[in-house]
This record gives sequence, structure tokens and C-alpha cells, in this order.
Amino acid sequence: MGDYARLLAEACIDAGHSCALLSVNDEFVTHSHVQIQCDRHYELECFRLAAKDPWSARLQHAMAFVQKCNPDWVSWQVVPYGFGPKGVIPSDANAMLAVNSAYVPLSFTSGASNAIWVLGDVASDDAIKGGNRLQDAARAVANLAAGTMVSCDLRRSRRFYEEFLGLECVQYAKDRLLIRDSHGGAAMNAARQDFFVIEVQQVAAIANPQRMLHHWGIDVSSIAEVDRIHAEATRRKEEFGINKVHPVSQLHGAHSFYFADRDMNWWEIEYRLDGLDNEGFFERGDMYPAPTGVSTPSRRTDALPTASPAARSVVANPHLTHGTCEQRDLEKSRWFLENVLRLRCVRHLEPAQMFAGPGHFGVFAIRLPRVKQQTLDNRWIVEVDGIGEIHAIRDRALQSAETLRLEQIGPVHAGRYGPTCIIQDQDSNWWEVISAGMSAFAEQFSRGDVGT
Repeated sequence: MGDYARLLAEACIDAGHSCALLSVNDEFVTHSHVQIQCDRHYELECFRLAAKDPWSARLQHAMAFVQKCNPDWVSWQVVPYGFGPKGVIPSDANAMLAVNSAYVPLSFTSGASNAIWVLGDVASDDAIKGGNRLQDAARAVANLAAGTMVSCDLRRSRRFYEEFLGLECVQYAKDRLLIRDSHGGAAMNAARQDFFVIEVQQVAAIANPQRMLHHWGIDVSSIAEVDRIHAEATRRKEEFGINKVHPVSQLHGAHSFYFADRDMNWWEIEYRLDGLDNEGFFERGDMYPAPTGVSTPSRRTDALPTASPAARSVVANPHLTHGTCEQRDLEKSRWFLENVLRLRCVRHLEPAQMFAGPGHFGVFAIRLPRVKQQTLDNRWIVEVDGIGEIHAIRDRALQSAETLRLEQIGPVHAGRYGPTCIIQDQDSNWWEVISAGMSAFAEQFSRGDVGT
């Protein structure tokens, strides 16, 4: 809704009118305030009324803002799901109708008029809440399909992925392989879309070694299993080319440890102490600035059968559950994730949030004042429904590029997975948007090794 209203306001400005924006139910700010929003070469005054404020207070602020603007025309743009997951507008919001009671909607004439656009939510179209709102609103969620990393020796790294981590690999090109866990394999075999893979590319040298806050997370079955794997990682460091092994700790609700492989890709082996899987975070809802959802942890009810782990695998039946990245401004980054890329997002901690597609794999974004600069070798792959949606994402990125300070927005071009668009966000994270279908990854595993 925010994108639509800004574009509509810009079209009116092009026609010689002046416009302002008013958001009456803004869930993406912690306090009501006026700001200048920039799109293209326009600067639009926007009054963002925080959803946590009482409706009576918001009505008072809205009336004062409208009177200050003194518009000839007030236009309401409303999405019911912007007010709640069931699409029901609260009765208290009806008082907002008083805002435009003194203004009769007029048709635009050739003369300039002063218009104000009143929005249900300026920051988000159908903002995700607890993982349910997008489904209730029947808005498509993009698939967070894959992440990428690099290795100097695919053969040696593959042995580590398979024999230590217990993951499944396929080398689909001379210099590339894909990784999945047994849950992903079962999902592919069941023709489901909710899986995640890692693509590994062989390079001559590691130009951008990762740090611990950019890691891959693997869940295991118990505390004892974490401790056993930690002992094996320490004992067999040289055998598997493990670079660093950190001590076991209990942080962020998990019993876990971190370690780096020979290519300085970081991994976490964890057992969650709080009983939450990733869907549990979405069900619980935003925990900052105030809890909004349920407190009951999620226990997956649609779990798929998994393959028996290889006898020689150190990690038995691993579940690849998450990745991590860094962000400077969580609110601005969330707007990009939800409204440009169409991913789900939930603020589970004050300094962190998680985003995901419709599947069970999620990425935890950690807020830092300075983020690590990334290269295209380390990127996230988002799969969408058709080339039209690739263009739509690119258009949304272009429209918000200045406000969000996006670093790069590439053209739609022919890539490894068909039509592709590359975007680098404000935090130096890279995104590859494709429309090949999730089956493209499943087909690589079905075909088997072809590049060895």
C-alpha cells in the first residue's frame, strides 16, 4: 500500500498538484513522527502514526495534520489486513472517518490542488505478523531458495560436508555443487517447495573470508549430541580441514558451538533449549518493541520422513535450519525484505530479526553499527513466480532505492537459472532473484553428478 500511494502521489505531483502522506496504523515505527520520504526526485512529507498509540490520540494527531495541510481532497487507501491478521478493521478506527468529513472528494482539474493521501500503512503493503498475515491476505511469499558460498577445493570440501556434517551433495557442474539436508531431500521427493539448498562454487582463492556472524546453522537432537560433535570436531580438525573450533556455549536459547571450515565458511551445531523451531518464532510474533503473538512454542506437525544418516557421518541426521547476516537498521531492512522481496520477517529480539520464505529455513539478521562488506560469491537466492515478478521486484527496488540506500540494482538478464536480477541492499548483502521454479534444484539432485 505504501508503494502504491507514493506512486499515486507522484503522478499527482507530475500533474501539478501538491501531496502529503498520512499513515494512521503504522506498525513499523515505535513513536509517531513526521518524516520526509524520498522517491525518484520527489520529497513527500509523511506523518507516521504508530499503531501502538491509542486511536483517540492518533485521531487528534491526524486532524491536526490535515488542518495544517488544508487539502482540497482526501483519498483513503485501505488494506484491511493492515489492521489485523483476520482483515477486520477495529471499530475504534471508524473515528478516522471524521478526518475527511469536511472534505468532499473532487475530480482533478487542470488547475493545481492541494491533496493529501491517507494510508492504512505507509511502511508495508500487507505486513507479515506471526507468519500468518500474508497467507490470510492471499499474497504470494517469495521462496528463500538458496544461499551461496565458495571453496578452493570442491573435492575436499565435499568430503567435509558429507562425512562430517552428514549433508547430501551433488556436483552439477565442473566448478559447482549443491548441498541439502535429508529434510530437503524428502521435500524434493514429495514434490514440495519448502526446502533450502546451498550452492558452492570453486574459486582460486578466498577473496572475502566470512566471520562468525555469517554462518550456517544445523540443528541436532540433543545437548549430548552437540557435545559429542564438538569433541569430534576438536579431535579430527586436521582430518577434515577444520580451521577454528569455538567452545560450547549457551546463547540465544541454544546449546551450541561455532566452527570454521577450511574455506572460512562458519557453521553452528545447535540444540534449541527453548523448544522453538523457526515457525515458532513467526507464531510467537514480534517480541520487540512489545510481544504481539502467542507464547506457545511450535512443534512441527508436517515433518517429513528423513533418510538414514550415513554410517560414517559425524553429524547424524542434521537439519539445516538457518543462516545469518548483518544489518545496520532493522526497520529499514525489514521494509526491504517484506515489501521489495516479499519475504516473511519477525522481530524476535531487540537487536535481531529473522526472515524466511514459506519454508522452514530462516535467516537471522543481527544489527551491527558496521557490517561486513560482502561480494557476489556470498548471496541469497530468492525464487519467484515468473519473470513478471522479477521485474516487479526490480521496479520496487528502484522506487525505494534512494530511501533505503540500496547499493546496486542490476538489469534482468539471462543467468544460470534463467531470467535473473541481482540486487545489493543497504547492508552489502547480495540477492539473486530467479524464476526457474524450485524444481530446478530438485532436478539437479535427480540427475546426479555430472561435473566430476
